[in-house]
Amino acid sequence: MSKTIQGIAEHLGISKSTVSRALNNHADVNKETKERVLIAANEMNYHPNTIAQNLRKQKSGIIGVIVPELVNQFFSKAIKGIREVAEREGYHLLLSHSDENMEREIKSINTFEKARVEGILVSVSNETNNFDHFDNIKLNDVPVVFFDRVCPGLEHDIVVGDNFDISFKATQHMIDQGISRILYIHGPLKLLNFKRRYEGHLECIKRNNLNFNRKLFVEANDLTWFDHQILIKVLKGPERPEGIMIYNDYAAMKMLSLLKSLDIKVPDDILLMGFNNEPFAQYADPPITSVNHPSEEMGSVAAEYLISKIKGLEIEDSSKMVKSELIIRDSTQKP
Repeated sequence: MSKTIQGIAEHLGISKSTVSRALNNHADVNKETKERVLIAANEMNYHPNTIAQNLRKQKSGIIGVIVPELVNQFFSKAIKGIREVAEREGYHLLLSHSDENMEREIKSINTFEKARVEGILVSVSNETNNFDHFDNIKLNDVPVVFFDRVCPGLEHDIVVGDNFDISFKATQHMIDQGISRILYIHGPLKLLNFKRRYEGHLECIKRNNLNFNRKLFVEANDLTWFDHQILIKVLKGPERPEGIMIYNDYAAMKMLSLLKSLDIKVPDDILLMGFNNEPFAQYADPPITSVNHPSEEMGSVAAEYLISKIKGLEIEDSSKMVKSELIIRDSTQKP
């Protein structure tokens, strides 16, 4: 039996137009007929073609999503949160990943424009240093919401974690273990999330009356700097840091391997903390302390925020924040 409006009409012996109006809850179709149509549609497992419906209304029903990478659990979980909200609201996703490359990010925006997406969710690449492509899409009245990685200074709506507060809390945990020299390895400060974490770390150092040491701050966009002899010299030197805070758990695992190769024990000789609470962090030797960044919740909130803007609903705040959690494990617990 055909799972179409035509099939339902033939099954019930009524016109296609009556079935269509009944499915759309039209007022000129009586209650009994509506019930018969809905029961038949359910029995026949009928699903409306939402793409075709939206095209007739001059709407694509598509939301574009750009993330920097898919390997990182944070972004895969964020996409899960986005997808659940989008499907519930009748939208489809057009997904792209920039691979931490600004040119790919720009091409994705161009592709989205051609696909007539109704809105765009973006987490910016580490490489992005010019944000004109986002302003251009906004000029075309396509709403854009940034999540997690946000461009500072742009007049766009954002959904972020409590980066300042959780960085302060994480730093305080390290200091409470009786240490003062913390090597802080961060992502590019042109992105708001890394900038706010940096500021939270600095504020905690200041409030604990610790001296600022510029040598203990390193910006790293990738892992190639791990091979740098200067870093090894710092780790083997007389003023070796007592703790290391690093921008994600993949980098923390790489650091743990380097420390072991230098016969530096964690946590006996040095404390180590990552970020994003990747599943493998709990199985490392020793298990790595990390920050649980609520990526799925962030994706859900960002999607709800964007869809509200697509629908033209009144929104009071241009930014929303979700709370993170410090997950303490052996790597930051002094014996």
